[in-house]
Amino acid sequence: MRILGIFWVNATPFFNFFDLFYFSLFICADRVFIVLYKERLSEKCKKSDLYNKNITNVIF
Repeated sequence: MRILGIFWVNATPFFNFFDLFYFSLFICADRVFIVLYKERLSEKCKKSDLYNKNITNVIF
């Protein structure tokens, strides 16, 4: 689940600059990852078009 979250966060262009930072962050802290993941899921409902593109890029 952590690896999926890493690729999902990195699907956004802004977070491509912080690949190593988020990679180490998710491996070191599961609770922080869960918080960020839930926040991104709630944002996905608000901005469905942008986030759905990123999700389909990760799935396919």
